[in-house]
Amino acid sequence: MDATRRALLGAAAIGASGLALMQDTAFGEASDRGDPGEGGFARNAVQLPPGAKVAEHDPRDIEAMPNFKYSLDGGIPKIKGKHMKRFCLHFAVLIALLLVAPLSFAQATRTWVSGVGDDANPCSRTAPCKTWAGAISKTASGGEIDALDPGGFGSVTITKPITLDGGVGQIGSILASGVNGVIVSITSGTPGPVILRNISINGAGATLGTNGIRVVSSLAHSVTVEHCVIMNFSVTGIDVAASANIGLTVRDTSFVNAVTGVLLENTGGNAFGTMFNSSVTGSATSGATVTNNNILNIESSMFSNNPGTALLPTSGVIRISNVDLFNNGLGAGTGAGTIASAGNNRKAGNGSGASTTTITIF
Repeated sequence: MDATRRALLGAAAIGASGLALMQDTAFGEASDRGDPGEGGFARNAVQLPPGAKVAEHDPRDIEAMPNFKYSLDGGIPKIKGKHMKRFCLHFAVLIALLLVAPLSFAQATRTWVSGVGDDANPCSRTAPCKTWAGAISKTASGGEIDALDPGGFGSVTITKPITLDGGVGQIGSILASGVNGVIVSITSGTPGPVILRNISINGAGATLGTNGIRVVSSLAHSVTVEHCVIMNFSVTGIDVAASANIGLTVRDTSFVNAVTGVLLENTGGNAFGTMFNSSVTGSATSGATVTNNNILNIESSMFSNNPGTALLPTSGVIRISNVDLFNNGLGAGTGAGTIASAGNNRKAGNGSGASTTTITIF
């Protein structure tokens, strides 16, 4: 820290108590109490508070300031008359900066992205950001990022509770060739929901994306995916691989051409998933897989035209109600887990391979 900055911070530290000791002729030129340069007390001087240590306000710091002159009285620095105005101006500016600086780091509860935005912007409605990643650092925990217009807003890593909304009646998208579309990794802070809404997540490209959404958090929280399209991924559409309890809700969402549509594979805690009014097609391995005793509930959804197995509980439970299984490589897989049926599901056109999965009626 240079001498000027140390001196100004010293002035800030004495605050009002130091100002209270300014004499009523602070802006004058004369002194009738002796020559300040010789150690006399000047009426137009600022004196440090009683008990202040010279070591903490080293006069050499002030001496190094070209805009100020000072005198010493018993080792205590005092700023002399005609330089008082300048000192007070600097002091006022410093205080203003100290008060305003925290505001520049404030995070908004709602921010905005636009196809013609700029991540250097504050992400306001009138000055939106360009990407989810650019806006997320300017959005408070539990806040929301909304898309103003159609655009590709880029892959993003989410480390706090937040909502990303691509907007209704438009395309808010993530193009994730060769990478994960969205990573959710909440490892500290206050846990809360992560919501992804109205977003197209596409791994298309020379190299397919790996996972559309991957959850690897170490704190328990919920993830909601609604009104989304997740397509063209070489591993999964959604992969929950966290080390804490995760509640996954998938609503009104389509999975297309992901090797596995939905995979619950938590290694610590449990993943509890619910799919409602969604569809999975084009999955080479499975439409839905659960491992490590995780649980997936599927209601009013369709698994069709999957070259692999529609439902594959390698361990754990998949519960189904009002679910259609049509034209899949295999309807129910060969895993050691359980498929629990409400008895109101439909199947047709699936492969004839033998299923060893336990199927129960509830």
